[in-house]
Amino acid sequence: MASLLDIAPLIETVSVGGHDIEVFGLPDAGLSDLFARFPELRKVAVGGRIEIEQIIAMGGEVPCAIIGWGCVAPDAGETRSQMRELAHRAEKVANRLPLESRAELLAAVYRLTFPNGFAACAEKLMALVAMFSDGDAALPTAPDSKSRKSSSTSSNAGTTRTASGGARHAN
Repeated sequence: MASLLDIAPLIETVSVGGHDIEVFGLPDAGLSDLFARFPELRKVAVGGRIEIEQIIAMGGEVPCAIIGWGCVAPDAGETRSQMRELAHRAEKVANRLPLESRAELLAAVYRLTFPNGFAACAEKLMALVAMFSDGDAALPTAPDSKSRKSSSTSSNAGTTRTASGGARHAN
């Protein structure tokens, strides 16, 4: 059985100008930064649907900001502020890319952030909100399970799975 550490972060590689670019899903800090900077993005999200076409229609700044956050490795900065700075630098680079490259990067970020689509994600989040806000509702309990065997070494240490199923070794 795989551990969460064995599969995260999910990564896609997009070729841009002959270079392979690692793309990640948006982190929570990225989503909150994007919603704060772009109220129109938040309004679209409240409707329960976000389509790539809607994002592109918002103009170059929004898609480039999303690409900026999606092209920064989740562990690239030690603080939220450092991550934001890296994402903003990547955003400026994305703004200089050809439209087709931006579309490919944006699509990869979207797939990694919302693998089943935004509507499915929003539905799950709303169900969680309802579950935790209903004081009378009993929270589901986990089924009984066997204790996990501890091991001092792991052949998968430092390896994460990419979106394509390949292995990626941490340096």
